[in-house]
Amino acid sequence: MSEPPAPAKPRSVHDLDDDLARTARGLWRSRWRWLLAVLAVALAAVAVLGAVAYRQAAINAQQASRLRASCQFYLDIASAPIVLPPGASRPALFSVKIIADSWVAYHRQGCGHTLPPSPSLRRWAAYYHLRLTADERTLPGHAGSHVRHLPHLAG
Repeated sequence: MSEPPAPAKPRSVHDLDDDLARTARGLWRSRWRWLLAVLAVALAAVAVLGAVAYRQAAINAQQASRLRASCQFYLDIASAPIVLPPGASRPALFSVKIIADSWVAYHRQGCGHTLPPSPSLRRWAAYYHLRLTADERTLPGHAGSHVRHLPHLAG
């Protein structure tokens, strides 16, 4: 029969110290690698957020430009007087509706100063039973409008 193997000789303290120093140096180096990786991710996140903010500012400027253009369009139509065609006793319903709807749209978009309806618009809107109000609760078909969530546009 064979003899059992001899127990392994314990390592010397110097060998253990050298292994410990090598391990500590490796951990020290990997700590810097992790720190650099975290900093790179943070820098990438800041760059992405900057790009998103820049793009959002461009979109906001474009939407503001479109809103100003539509406000000017509605103002031009809403401020037009309603005139009777030659020989007619009343204007066409369609022309009164266009001007009345432009007046309401001008106010619902929050386009600025309140434009009072002209006397001719008031007269013919009342004649055709059209509402001249910018309050969304009284406008048919506008329940749940986005204006309710944007109080500065509800003017």
